[in-house]
Amino acid sequence: MIRLAFILSLVLPLVGPVLAFAEKDEVSAIQGSLGDFFGIYMLRKDKRSKEDTVVVKKASKGGYIAEISYWRSLKSRDPVEEICNAYKWMLFGRGTYGKGAAEAFNQFSTLAQINLRFFDVEFTTKVGKKSAVLAHIEPTQRVIPFLRIGLTRQSLAKKNPDWASVKTQLDKGQCAQVGKNYLDLSWFDRTYLREGQ
Repeated sequence: MIRLAFILSLVLPLVGPVLAFAEKDEVSAIQGSLGDFFGIYMLRKDKRSKEDTVVVKKASKGGYIAEISYWRSLKSRDPVEEICNAYKWMLFGRGTYGKGAAEAFNQFSTLAQINLRFFDVEFTTKVGKKSAVLAHIEPTQRVIPFLRIGLTRQSLAKKNPDWASVKTQLDKGQCAQVGKNYLDLSWFDRTYLREGQ
């Protein structure tokens, strides 16, 4: 009994750091590959904006919440089509090789929720520091989030979608119905969606 207590006293202090390292490793794996798993990013990492990222945080009920942010300019794009694109990308992935949320939940066992956030960037200028003669004009950027959708592992498992039927609905433009039936989170900046095009 004393020997077991001694062994436990040696081993238990190591468990915390090992678990913390494993957790950090899991977060890095999700952050490093989820955007590519969905096929969201078309540009190499060094060519993307600093906002084009996957952020992973702890969920209150265990597991992780991942949010994929993507710069999607609304200039000359139809906002309704962009909302439909977001639904398609979330549920089926982007393009030929992207995979959707159901496959992501299978791939990453600790993932509890996936969010997709579209944002636009407004480029302007401001007057910078003034020298003795001239004021410097500096470029500025303002990030404008305009869409955020998400779904949870638990909810998707309960709904157990007929994927062929969902795909048909999306292809027919019945996106609002698909969103209502399957998404757990949907937020839109309606003013910007009207003005941004």
